[in-house]
Amino acid sequence: MILCGGQQRCGSRTLSSDGGSENLQRSVKVENYNEQLRNACKRKSFHLEGGSQENEEPYDEMPKRPMGQKAAKRAAVDAKGRSKDMGSDESGNSKESAIDLDKLGRYSKFQEETNEKRLRILEVQQKLSSEKLEATKIAHLTAQENKEGKKLEKESKMMEALNNLISQDTSAMSDDEKAERVAVMKCLRNALFPTLA
Repeated sequence: MILCGGQQRCGSRTLSSDGGSENLQRSVKVENYNEQLRNACKRKSFHLEGGSQENEEPYDEMPKRPMGQKAAKRAAVDAKGRSKDMGSDESGNSKESAIDLDKLGRYSKFQEETNEKRLRILEVQQKLSSEKLEATKIAHLTAQENKEGKKLEKESKMMEALNNLISQDTSAMSDDEKAERVAVMKCLRNALFPTLA
């Protein structure tokens, strides 16, 4: 590349026009590169003409380039088109459609069976939940009955104690004992009959 003022630029170095460019042209790198290009051209032309030599180096052919994206897509579409054409019979119907219908039939049958099983499972779960609800109701009622039974038992014991206090002979009691007896009777009466107090 020649710059203004007669300078040349090679890579990152700038050479002046005072003979530096001649040194560059004759450098070893450039000579090797040019020689390789000449030899490659000679070999190609020699092989195209059909000549051969005994001491000749074997010609290294470049490997073929891989197929590009567009060509690969076209090849894939062509292959699909051929496979579809091969799958159809004389009437134009695909042989695969009968298989697909059979598969579809088996699939729909399987799906119906699965739905039936799911419905049965839901019914069983509903029965279990209703039975569980009923069992909890029964447990709640028995707990209430037990609570009421304990309350009634307690009240009956308190009533029995009140009756014993009422029927006691007070003639041999001192005034303090009589006062305590009256206070206990009032307390039991208030606990048993809160509306009378």
